[in-house]
Amino acid sequence: MDVQQVLYSGIASVSNPLLPNLVQAALGDDAGAGFLAPGVTEQHLTFGFSKLVKDKQEISLAITRAFSKKVTGSNPLEVPGRQSIQLQMNQWDFELCWSFGIKK
Repeated sequence: MDVQQVLYSGIASVSNPLLPNLVQAALGDDAGAGFLAPGVTEQHLTFGFSKLVKDKQEISLAITRAFSKKVTGSNPLEVPGRQSIQLQMNQWDFELCWSFGIKK
């Protein structure tokens, strides 16, 4: 079992406000505008397993479910209060891996 928490608010290039930083520094800089990524999911659940199938060969399978999340806010690039934006996201992820050269 594994639990992980990612604190994006501590990363300047992600958490900075869009304006006025958009015109003051390059995107990705610590003083730049925050990155407008549409990834809004917060809760994920993953199951997986690995099996040694031959000498130094392994097969792995993982399934991840990112549960639905919706966020709503104003458009920072227009007159405040005139346009509202809503993003919603949910996701499935399937991984199948074959590894070789594994040390025993």
